[in-house]
Amino acid sequence: KGLNGEDGYSGFTTRDPTTGEEQPTDLDAVLRGRGIERVVVVGLATDYCVKATALDAVRLGYETSLLTDAIAAVDLAPGDGARALEEIAAAGVGLSQAATAERQRPGRRATSPRTGGRSTKPVS
Repeated sequence: KGLNGEDGYSGFTTRDPTTGEEQPTDLDAVLRGRGIERVVVVGLATDYCVKATALDAVRLGYETSLLTDAIAAVDLAPGDGARALEEIAAAGVGLSQAATAERQRPGRRATSPRTGGRSTKPVS
């Protein structure tokens, strides 16, 4: 993440290195342009980037979930990761594990590498 030498915690924003002011990235426009309504967040670090991206996704109106077995916290202070998960869940983000997330989603659609990962048909 980060664009043109600018970085930030959320995938939806960058932070100006001089002023610290946040600016939107193109991620929201790209997702909306492709009709994406659901965002699944994974990565490092739970208490920074994962939290910021998940909270921004909810704020922007996406159905948002987080795979708890595909994240890790920095935990500069003990418990930072756990507190971040509490804040994320309180904001309405669904928490699940990668192994069960797809099975829990009703009406999921199969994807094919031949179609660039686009949905091809409903999975029974």
